Amino acid sequence: MSAPEETRRQGKFDLDWSSADPEMAKVILKQGELRLDAQLRIALAADQRAMVSAGICAAFAAAVTTATIANFSQFKAVDTAMAGAVTAATLLVAAGMFLRCARPVKFKPPGNEPKEWFSVRDDDTLAIALGGECENYQQWIDENNKTLTENAHRYWIGVKLAVAAPVIGGITFLAPHLPFHLPWILVSLRLL
Repeated sequence: MSAPEETRRQGKFDLDWSSADPEMAKVILKQGELRLDAQLRIALAADQRAMVSAGICAAFAAAVTTATIANFSQFKAVDTAMAGAVTAATLLVAAGMFLRCARPVKFKPPGNEPKEWFSVRDDDTLAIALGGECENYQQWIDENNKTLTENAHRYWIGVKLAVAAPVIGGITFLAPHLPFHLPWILVSLRLL
């Protein structure tokens, strides 16, 4: 049994390609190859974006850490040191999310190995073999879409953390002073 037929029977699509026009099967196969190629280019661009974002967050975390250490060594301000440490830690967590997006994953590229076609080279079932490969491509496209979606979700978590890092640091800085100032803040916002 050929690899395309075997995979076709095990896949989630159970289509009968025996009466399909081989030319139509070739067109469908070409469209699947184009989609897989587009997904591969999108994935590579997303990996580059994630690596650049991780580098930017790591650089900002290093700068915040350096400034925090310099400030603490001169002024011994614990609240500023805590705010800097929390900001840097949040930026490093964001960088970790970006790196997780760019990690190597199982991804299906277009094309196939020639050896997968050796067993069907003499058969008169070109449409069946191509149809089975079309089903393989659709399954690969679905798997790639899942991977791309998961990584996009992680990327947005990293973006949100990176954007929130200064706010979280500011809240950390203000937290020790908030019990005293909270009533005045609420009165000024007319919430009390």
